[in-house]
Amino acid sequence: MLKNYADDSGTIYYKVRELASKKVLVKDMERVYENGGDLKKTINVVEKTEDGGSVVRWLEDGKLGSAAGKSTWIYDEGGKGWIHIRNNHIIHPSGNQFVQKFGSEFTDEEKIKDLILTSIKNGISEKKTDNLGRISYIYNTEIQSGKYLRTVVNEAGEIITSYPI
Repeated sequence: MLKNYADDSGTIYYKVRELASKKVLVKDMERVYENGGDLKKTINVVEKTEDGGSVVRWLEDGKLGSAAGKSTWIYDEGGKGWIHIRNNHIIHPSGNQFVQKFGSEFTDEEKIKDLILTSIKNGISEKKTDNLGRISYIYNTEIQSGKYLRTVVNEAGEIITSYPI
């Protein structure tokens, strides 16, 4: 399946190697692709059993919505993925919300990415349907005693946002 996704640039080859180095299985990469994910922009993938079946959840580089192209910081609405999370909850003018809630080790953005994926691995999702009929899965995972991380995943499995609550 992944060979159908390849191009002449070799980008996908290096991305597959990068994801494999993070212990992502090829079958899970294929499922990301089958669910509409962009493997070239995928940061990491989590596979877990949920509701009696296997699901994949993944974090992509993402995109900004309302903050796209702005020269000064504004709260982003309509974005998704890492760039959206980073804009709204890490480089926020009032400070890094992950550091404020969970401690100074979360100045390291790689640790934040790992925390987000861990919240999915260890969390239990609640299925929600919005007024437009879109399905999402909400994970409210206790990270430290009484301190939670909320991660929102779309129906396909892509992480839309994640933030301390």
